[in-house]
Amino acid sequence: MLSRRSVRVKVMQTIYNWYQDPQLSRPEVVNRYKESVKQSYDLLLFNLRNVVLIARMSVEDKEKRNQKYLPTEDDRQFEPILYRNVVISSIEENKIFKNTKGKHYNDYLDVAQARKLYRNFCNTESYANYLKINEPSEEQHIEILLELWKYLIQDQLYLELVYDGFPIWIDDDTLVKGFIKRIVKGISTNQMIIEEFKPDEDTIKIYGETLLNDVIDHFAEYEKRLVPYLKNWDVDRIAIIDQILIKMALSEFIAFASIPTKVTLNEYVEIAKMYSTDKSKDFINGILDAVLKDLLDGEEIKKQGRGLLQ
Repeated sequence: MLSRRSVRVKVMQTIYNWYQDPQLSRPEVVNRYKESVKQSYDLLLFNLRNVVLIARMSVEDKEKRNQKYLPTEDDRQFEPILYRNVVISSIEENKIFKNTKGKHYNDYLDVAQARKLYRNFCNTESYANYLKINEPSEEQHIEILLELWKYLIQDQLYLELVYDGFPIWIDDDTLVKGFIKRIVKGISTNQMIIEEFKPDEDTIKIYGETLLNDVIDHFAEYEKRLVPYLKNWDVDRIAIIDQILIKMALSEFIAFASIPTKVTLNEYVEIAKMYSTDKSKDFINGILDAVLKDLLDGEEIKKQGRGLLQ
């Protein structure tokens, strides 16, 4: 599920926590990293459950319309097709989705909040047009559920609920938004699609944990290596995030034979744009360019495969 950039961010955050609290034991540090990875998958399931829960409010809507003393023609014709369709039933039949029932996901979005979000969505033109369709196709069910998801991630109430339960949303929002769309589009023909978004063992453990442990193990050594490149800078005044990102890049240059040096350099410059100061991008780019040149000249980088030094 997680891209290597997402893993890099989680490793960076974990190292930052360790730097702020060096009394943390190594198992505690690694467990914090693993928990941050787990929360990303929990965040996906939480949002998927919310889409289903809010769609289910259409069943309650139908019951209330039936109870009206003077129902309108729209009331009589209304059917809870937002919930009763092949896409929602495919999600609810999924083994992983079933196992989320009764878990802590329910703590962050209760029925009253789901009801309010559903009522607000009812006022949208897209939902009104959907209800006018006689026997919607699967594609039309998919389209309206994607409209519901689009509405939710633009709604302030909903975003506050997500942030309350999962502060990591700020890091994983783009990833989760894309995966929810893919699940809605593909679940009816591929019941394994939710399983496919579980964190990949190679990316999370072999890459992520190795990077985390290598940087911590060689933190002081990497700092000494970088001193010559920082002669015009006061190390204590360099943002700690910048220091960590540079050391992570140095680790990838030296210890990860299968990652192209150009990829490493570009990735850490991009992460700096998102998580550090305005000047960090150019600073990190300049330092890493100089470091990489000297490492190559000294033949300290041993990459495997054609083009990995570029």
